[in-house]
Amino acid sequence: MGCRVANIFRIYIILVSLMWNGVEAVHMYMTLVKVFTAHASYFVLKAGLVAWGIPLFVVLIAAAVNIEIYDGVLINCTFSCRLSTVAFYGLFLTPMLIIVLFNSIVFGLVLRVIRKIYKTGNL
Repeated sequence: MGCRVANIFRIYIILVSLMWNGVEAVHMYMTLVKVFTAHASYFVLKAGLVAWGIPLFVVLIAAAVNIEIYDGVLINCTFSCRLSTVAFYGLFLTPMLIIVLFNSIVFGLVLRVIRKIYKTGNL
């Protein structure tokens, strides 16, 4: 039971921190690219709901489907309190790669705008 709780908490906190990176990428895009055209009212509230809510949804759906994925694994007669390989890829690695890819695309868009501003001399 303790291993299950620790794994649920660990995956949730990691996904929350990654989601805050994604939220910050959206904020950077809105601040630097869509300077005056996009005004998000209650942005922090919406960002908090997204950054804390989506990981909670992912963790709870996975637990509802199969709670045993959060149990530890037995490797060579040694118990390890970690996710199984399938759960690791599905609950951790896939969302992480999606967020990193999203952040990279947004960063590229922001760099393109900054480069265009620098070339025109409107700094």
